[in-house]
Amino acid sequence: MVADRDLRIETGMVKALVSGSDIYSVEIGVQTLAATTWGAIVKECSGNVASVVALLQGRLSNAVMETVTRRGDGLFPLPRQISLRCSCPDGASR
Repeated sequence: MVADRDLRIETGMVKALVSGSDIYSVEIGVQTLAATTWGAIVKECSGNVASVVALLQGRLSNAVMETVTRRGDGLFPLPRQISLRCSCPDGASR
């Protein structure tokens, strides 16, 4: 068992060491959001946040949730915008 853990979150990349039958390096790349897309999301969500207190509590209105989760131009990447790499012997990629 490995006591130390290594997890690094960088712009567009998550890197970690994972423990299996050995210690392996894993990288998950995520295409970053275009500035124009981010600006459009912010503009569309403006005025739809109930309150700062609700936001700090993690509660978002239905309108904001629909905007940020919209397929293609929300906050979440499409499968083709994600890349996976692992030094492990498993050949699975997705």
